[in-house]
Amino acid sequence: MTNIALHELQIIDSHIGRLERELTSLAEKRTLDLKLSELGRLGKISSDKAHLLNKEQAEQKAIEDKINGLTNKVSREEARLYSGKISNPKELKGIEDEVKALKSHRDRDETKLLEIIEVIEELSAEQAKLNEQLQTARVEADLAQASYERAGGDVDMQLRQASAQREEILKAVAPDTLKLYDRLRHEKQGLAVAQLDGSTCGGCHMELPAQELGRIVAEEQVWRCPHCRRILVRRV
Repeated sequence: MTNIALHELQIIDSHIGRLERELTSLAEKRTLDLKLSELGRLGKISSDKAHLLNKEQAEQKAIEDKINGLTNKVSREEARLYSGKISNPKELKGIEDEVKALKSHRDRDETKLLEIIEVIEELSAEQAKLNEQLQTARVEADLAQASYERAGGDVDMQLRQASAQREEILKAVAPDTLKLYDRLRHEKQGLAVAQLDGSTCGGCHMELPAQELGRIVAEEQVWRCPHCRRILVRRV
């Protein structure tokens, strides 16, 4: 039963492989891949732009808070300066110098704030344009997906049926044998199981030694070609 199941598994896997290649080769699939790639590219740009915009907005907030702090300090120092409570000329001169320095710092920060606001406006405009491009790209990707599904509908149905058949076949294959089968499929370009054609391996087309052939024919277990190491099954 194991050999029959392995042979059936190889047949169904080869069939699934052909169907998958057929789906991949559809023009609609290539179009879909291009649309998804463009959607991903725009999404990455949009994400990077949003990150930069958030960074600039945080910087704007920090500078605005700094300006507000400087303005409050200027107000307090000017209130002291003109309160009439301080008569010491040296102290008054010190307050005037402090107010002047604070206003100078504030002027520089206000200039920097204007520059940041300009950058934010540019980034916001770019982000809005990107959002429009993303929306268009999503619509195009959805249309391409629908077109691909229509074009490959019959093949996709066959794939689902073949996959269901495969699950049934797997029930008759031991886990260790399945592990060997999967490894050989990977190593042997998809052909893990070969039929014996007389005394010849159907995988590598090499003739088996008579002694090896006699053992394979006589015993019901998993045997492998001594040349290519594929699993061998007898013709039924």
